[in-house]
Amino acid sequence: MVKRNDRPTDRPTYFKQSAISDQAQPSKCRKCGSRVWRLLVNGVETILDPELLTPAEELIYRVTHPKQATYSIHRNTPTWYAHYRSQSAIITKPSGQLILAQHQHKTLATSELPEYFPPRYTYDIPERPAF
Repeated sequence: MVKRNDRPTDRPTYFKQSAISDQAQPSKCRKCGSRVWRLLVNGVETILDPELLTPAEELIYRVTHPKQATYSIHRNTPTWYAHYRSQSAIITKPSGQLILAQHQHKTLATSELPEYFPPRYTYDIPERPAF
């Protein structure tokens, strides 16, 4: 008789899935192979392009792609999270936020994903002399 605690835990995984959370995680697009950010926004898996948009580019993007969304990103240690930008948010807060667009399946030239928020403590503490 096999007890529950005696079952092997090293079973093969046929469907490899990465844990997705509301914190942004670097990933690759399954269709085009470009580097993207993957996270949950309001419980829905969202894939974002790494290029930041200006307010003018955001308006052009929303007009040319009416079914796609834009998101404002906010710092959360160690990475960041995103909020959906509605039409009223775009009108009332056009600038002052970092904005990313939903992923478009095109091959991007970026091999590294950028850091939008620099580390908070980047100074070196000088060593005291031994004498």
